[in-house]
Amino acid sequence: MQPGRIKLDNPIFAGTLRRTSRGASYDRRQLHPTTVQDIASVRAQPVVSRPILRADVLSSRRSGQPTPQIAPTTPTDIRPPKAARAKLPKKRPQRQLLVMYSLAAILFTVGGLVAIGGWRANHKVAAQVEQMQKQTTKTAGEEQAAPSTEKPSDAVVRNYAVSPNLPRYIEIAKLGVHSRVMSMSVDRKNELQAPANVYNAGWYNASAQPGQMGAMLIDGHSGIGNFKGIFHDIGKLIAGDIITITRGDGAKFDYKVVRSETVDESKVNMSSLLVSADTAKPGLNLITCAGDQIPGTFQLKQRTMVFAVLQ
Repeated sequence: MQPGRIKLDNPIFAGTLRRTSRGASYDRRQLHPTTVQDIASVRAQPVVSRPILRADVLSSRRSGQPTPQIAPTTPTDIRPPKAARAKLPKKRPQRQLLVMYSLAAILFTVGGLVAIGGWRANHKVAAQVEQMQKQTTKTAGEEQAAPSTEKPSDAVVRNYAVSPNLPRYIEIAKLGVHSRVMSMSVDRKNELQAPANVYNAGWYNASAQPGQMGAMLIDGHSGIGNFKGIFHDIGKLIAGDIITITRGDGAKFDYKVVRSETVDESKVNMSSLLVSADTAKPGLNLITCAGDQIPGTFQLKQRTMVFAVLQ
């Protein structure tokens, strides 16, 4: 049931001031023709798009007029003006994105390979150190059998040959040293072999080759009895002195001394002998016996080590 509407003639309005007709002074004003045209032109303009409010719907229902409609819009209606579109950032071409992703993948792969190479190198050095530390740090002059003191002839030294990439001669101009370099390994007891002659040097063939990154390790005898070995005076080398290695193919490599030290046999750090004194450059490390002789043996109580890097 719909509630009744309250009209102006309802008794509730009795005694109130109200006018039921226009006064004598009321004058109906006529619209100017141009005004009528203006109103018609405004009504003919398209409806401006805006959200339909609930008040609009209720108002249209109460007045009996049709529900207001929003003029349809096209995609062009919501596009920004040309000036604004010019300022919008352009989308990155798909080809450029593909190139960037490819470069990133290449860099990631190269970085992984470098990391793996470094890990393998470190693992190799660690294995060598572990193998060498199993021995009693025997080096030159520590064998039970005395090394030979017979000096090789100049012709024998001159005709000595090795593979093109291996060390052939070692020269230390300051000490007057010119010697053959023999390839040495470890014996059945995992002990570093020493040259069988006090006039020869021994290259540990598991260390670096001439000019290669890492460090070459060369040992030599300091001497026996009244015979001086080729490394007898390497303790006199100081920073800046030059040690030359000649390879089997005749190529020469000059290594500059960085430092030298003499320590007790028990304090020798074998790992330092397999690493270059400057890890950014190839290295060359020398070691020999020094100090007093241990009674009843051919061994000496100390070790002299020299560290050099490639110029």
